[in-house]
Amino acid sequence: MPKDDDHWHLAGTQTALLLPGVGASFALQQISIPQAGPGEVLVKNYAAGLNPIDYKTQESGFYVVREYPAILGFEGAGVVSAIGEGVIHLKEGDRVAYQGVATNKGRSFQQWVVTSADWVFKLPNSISFDTAAAIPIALLAAVIGTYQPPPHGLGVATPWSSTGRSAHSGSPIVVLGGTSNVGQYAIQLARLAGFDAIITTASPRNSSLLQRLGATHVLDRSLSIEALVQEVEKITGNKKVLHVFDAVGIAETQQAALSIVAEGGKVLTTNAPQGKAPEGSDKQVVFVMGALMVPQHQAFGKEFLSVWASLFESGDIKASAVEIVPGGLNGVETTLKQLKTISGKKFVVRPFETDV
Repeated sequence: MPKDDDHWHLAGTQTALLLPGVGASFALQQISIPQAGPGEVLVKNYAAGLNPIDYKTQESGFYVVREYPAILGFEGAGVVSAIGEGVIHLKEGDRVAYQGVATNKGRSFQQWVVTSADWVFKLPNSISFDTAAAIPIALLAAVIGTYQPPPHGLGVATPWSSTGRSAHSGSPIVVLGGTSNVGQYAIQLARLAGFDAIITTASPRNSSLLQRLGATHVLDRSLSIEALVQEVEKITGNKKVLHVFDAVGIAETQQAALSIVAEGGKVLTTNAPQGKAPEGSDKQVVFVMGALMVPQHQAFGKEFLSVWASLFESGDIKASAVEIVPGGLNGVETTLKQLKTISGKKFVVRPFETDV
């Protein structure tokens, strides 16, 4: 790993993983190290998280990727190595995590990243770079989807508000796809909000993990929609399910969510809605855009960034376990192929371990 004080290197080149075009294979290339502009910071990128959005972008494109060759990677962690004009709340040497943005210089499959200073996560020493690199995407989808009010989220009370931890006492919530990284965070947020019954779906082999995170009931994800609705009704009795978090977001789980949620309730989905409530129904379907920098989330984002570390340090929220991919950026393409068939695993690469 390079030294944190090798500023001479900032004007040189770095190793990056480039995608020449949609449907192409990745290729390593030496490119210039980006420079931090006003309101930005340059981050020495010690770890980068891999996500399904990476292989989906490689195969089919993604609207935020507007230039090719493209650098992908939508989250990472490292050390602030240079400060742009106007940045006063960060300094060189700060440990941070970040979410990838809409330009090549802000994405994580490279050794140096430039990102907005306003939206970085300042890391406590208790969180490693490897763990931190896997936090932003899943955590923000869960946090924004849970706490932001409709049409951006479920509107659950935040645990840092005065009555947030008891606001939903006596109420049930359903999290579809509990083993997914987003689902694991959603379960923990539901526990913090005081929901009495936290019902999730998963493979039975993952029941113990999800119960440790806060799930009170783990239902087999292979159940039919009809059987799933019946099981939820057995658990909840005469209590209405007014909150359903669909962490899978496919057509089948969205339909299941709409079948479970009561009239007047809300369904949160992590992908664009593929269906809607029946005519005359007052069920709401909400699609989460899990990015702090979009205008509708910025006020909430500043509030959340001021408290997020305390939630992890206190043990209220536990980060997902990560698996380190050997070979740095060389291991990205093979691992993205694995991601298509694996649920609940979080992979991280270390860009400075790349063999060129």
